[in-house]
Parts: sequence; C-alpha cells; structure tokens
Amino acid sequence: AQAVIKTALADNPYAVAYSYPGQSHAFARHGGAHYNAQAAALANGRTWSHLEHYLCADRSSGEPGVPA
Repeated sequence: AQAVIKTALADNPYAVAYSYPGQSHAFARHGGAHYNAQAAALANGRTWSHLEHYLCADRSSGEPGVPA
C-alpha cells in the first residue's frame, strides 16, 4: 500500500510521504497499543513543518513559507 501511495503522490509538489520502518499502524497515537514517542515526535514534527510551510504562506507573493 505504501508504494502505491508514494507513486500516486510522486508528482505532487505539495505532498510528501514518509515511511517509519519498524513502526506499527497508529504508532503516533498517544495511549495506543503501538505508540512510540520517538517516532511520533519525528512524524508530528514533520507534519507541523509541512503545515507551517504551506498554510502560513506569504499571500502577497503566493509563495509557500512563513512571512518575514
């Protein structure tokens, strides 16, 4: 399934798909059976960085990124 998703997103400049080897489904769910704090911190940090980059865009230029 991951290969199909990565292939589908390959040409989308706004999407990035990461793999977390050795992690089970829902590894970032606090209190979940497969929770892994280190992997969750990495995944959540990547998510916040992506959202900040694309949602906090400089609307005057139309470019992604946090306005100065």
